Amino acid sequence: CLALADASNSSELRAVAAAISGSQYVYVGRWAEAEAELELATHAAGPAAQAFPQDPALASRVLLAVVKWVLGKNDEATRELELALSGAAALSGRQAEFTRAYVYCFAAWYAQLADDPARALGFAQQALAVAQRNNFETWLGAGALHLAGALTELGDFASGLPLFAQALGGWRAAGAELMLPYFLGRYGRALARAAQPAEALATLEQALAGGAANGEAFYQAELHRLVAEVLSGNGTTPERVGAELASARRIASQQGATAFAARAEKSLTPS
Repeated sequence: CLALADASNSSELRAVAAAISGSQYVYVGRWAEAEAELELATHAAGPAAQAFPQDPALASRVLLAVVKWVLGKNDEATRELELALSGAAALSGRQAEFTRAYVYCFAAWYAQLADDPARALGFAQQALAVAQRNNFETWLGAGALHLAGALTELGDFASGLPLFAQALGGWRAAGAELMLPYFLGRYGRALARAAQPAEALATLEQALAGGAANGEAFYQAELHRLVAEVLSGNGTTPERVGAELASARRIASQQGATAFAARAEKSLTPS
């Protein structure tokens, strides 16, 4: 894809190709390369960009916000998120509604990663509203998963846990594998917070195995950290907990994931 775009000597085609490669770099945890490609992709325009169901420039911008947050560039991340949201709101034409659902779902992801569940809840609800009126099945599923994550982070386990289980079942039934380790990780965290440590640990281990199997590495550091949190509360030896945290720090450092590395380091530091 990149080679063909480069060979064409077309800046428009190169920017569109960067939207594809940038998202691929995200999912394998190559954050610096993702940042470079997605910055280029925010200029995607022209006939090639119109071939997508979503506006690739705005889709890349909201994903770039996530990347910059992971890289520890919080001010830049906030700027990219606000530009994506305002651009999606103002968009008209064939791509407008699908783009809005896309941007709101990824904004919910951003807010979840940044530990802002109230804002994640709002974005998830906006995504679902757009998806429901247009019957966007992908965004209905993703929006429900983000909604469940936000509800459980806010302590509403009675609503959030059944929704999580149902939405994960639907995601799998549809054959979707992308983001599954992440969603399982959030479900595992929710189970742990709801005082179900055995179920939480089994779910987190399933998430780690799934990420290892499909190459989706972007959340592996956080999954190890979450496993350590569960283990530390159920009488596991400090050595096992420390090993999980060391794995979290090592993976985050290798990926250049500054935000995740800082969380692992904080967990490793005695209080």
